[in-house]
Amino acid sequence: MQYIYLITGIPLLAAIIVAARMAGFQMSDLYLSRKNRQKPRHSWKVQLAIALIGIPLGLMEYSILRPEPIIPQLTPGAVVTASVILIIFTGFTEELTFRGVMKRATDDLFGVEISAIYVSLVFAVLHITHLSALDVFFVFGIGLLFSSIVQKTESLYGVTLAHGLTNINLFIFCPLLLG
Repeated sequence: MQYIYLITGIPLLAAIIVAARMAGFQMSDLYLSRKNRQKPRHSWKVQLAIALIGIPLGLMEYSILRPEPIIPQLTPGAVVTASVILIIFTGFTEELTFRGVMKRATDDLFGVEISAIYVSLVFAVLHITHLSALDVFFVFGIGLLFSSIVQKTESLYGVTLAHGLTNINLFIFCPLLLG
């Protein structure tokens, strides 16, 4: 089941990369490289601390959705494979899409604050497929949180890992250990 994220993620990632290039965005515009390497908020320690918020977020979202696990059991190979897929194709791809390309493009159109609300709303609405209004509101809040973190740190890396860890906890560990 984890391969659905791979199958849908590859063309989505390719499309967002093409869109970013067509828009003329540089890596620093998308918070993938730093303009000022001296800022402490860019440090790997700060980004790791941000990433770790994904663990409780995954537990919280699991308590809302209670999804089935995407792997049948906790074997090292299955966990590593599914985790890499989730980090790349939900964490990185979705954060590049929403907090990278869409947020950057709409910052100029709406301003930073309205852009964060707009992008978070679009991100949340796409979670309507889980058929949970509570989850849509939860994801909207997470979108706002991630937008503010990216704006403050000027880096996509911490939220990318946080998003990936959220989904690893949500779809792998919580269902198999708590379900």
